[in-house]
Amino acid sequence: MRLGNSRPHFIFDISISSSYTLRNQNLSKTMETQRDPQLWRMAKARAGFKSHLYVYLIVNAGLWTLWVIGVAFNKGTDYPWPIWTTFGWGIGLASHYFSVYAINEKQLAEREYQKLVNRQ
Repeated sequence: MRLGNSRPHFIFDISISSSYTLRNQNLSKTMETQRDPQLWRMAKARAGFKSHLYVYLIVNAGLWTLWVIGVAFNKGTDYPWPIWTTFGWGIGLASHYFSVYAINEKQLAEREYQKLVNRQ
């Protein structure tokens, strides 16, 4: 900013923000190249499970709400029909959980490899 001129100059501010943006872009590229592929796969699988869980909870809450409203206005049956979707989908959700969190493919592969090595 110059003295005597009423208009401020923002050239310095723009160069700082441009430099900051470029530095962040370079940092994110560096992080992507240093990313461990196996850990990245595990992170994506865990994120996928969490989104599956959220959808399961929201949809089942909606189905149970519809059933309660139907029973409250005597337009539905007293039979809790959403139990079947909750139970069936819950089986799929449980298998998704175990495939993501409980079963470590690397450990399973190492065990199988050791079995094969011990046979020879």
